Amino acid sequence: MDKLIDEVFEELTDIINPCIYIQKKRVNISQFQSMIEAIFTNIFHHATFYQIMLSEKGVYGFNRRMQEVIQEKFRKEFATINLQEQKFSTPPELLIHFISSALIGTVEWWVNNDLVYSPKHMAVQLVHLVTIGPLQSSGFEIEA
Repeated sequence: MDKLIDEVFEELTDIINPCIYIQKKRVNISQFQSMIEAIFTNIFHHATFYQIMLSEKGVYGFNRRMQEVIQEKFRKEFATINLQEQKFSTPPELLIHFISSALIGTVEWWVNNDLVYSPKHMAVQLVHLVTIGPLQSSGFEIEA
């Protein structure tokens, strides 16, 4: 079972490549969305596996292990583009944790709701949530 999980995680993390959509503190939303869509498409192709693993009867700690694998991939990728050395208002580790949590939570919701939306729709929604925040993406107006 561990070998299968490792293979699925390797396939998933091969898709994660922030170097493609982050250049000099600028994010190319189209490329970011394409990467997220590729992640959802990969999960769609392994839907039964993820539905079992992320269910209440799945392997204990699977989602935590998945999050750790994704976080490690982001750390390596961010190091490649020297993101850790750049000045940001949010610490890179907090950003990595937020993005991985948002991704895992969205994937978990999606597979547990029978993949009700297409991978493209899920990518659009997640990118929207991550880039403008959950409140504004839901239609709330933000007052200062």
